Amino acid sequence: MDRLQTIKYPSLKGKFKKYGDTFEQVAKNESNRMYCYRRTTPEGIVYFEVFRSNLGKDENGQTYEYYPKSSQFGISA
Repeated sequence: MDRLQTIKYPSLKGKFKKYGDTFEQVAKNESNRMYCYRRTTPEGIVYFEVFRSNLGKDENGQTYEYYPKSSQFGISA
């Protein structure tokens, strides 16, 4: 059987779009990996999301931070 590949999540960015919403980083605490993002819907509704980033490893074994999965909000994010 071929070797299974691990899913790679994109690293955190200062600004990005997902689900039609715009996400913009407002604050970051490097000592504990806490982030605050402003989430703006296409209708102009603004939310703030505060979470601790997840850690992943790239193909070179380097650790990087990524945005929590949708299922993690309300539990660990």
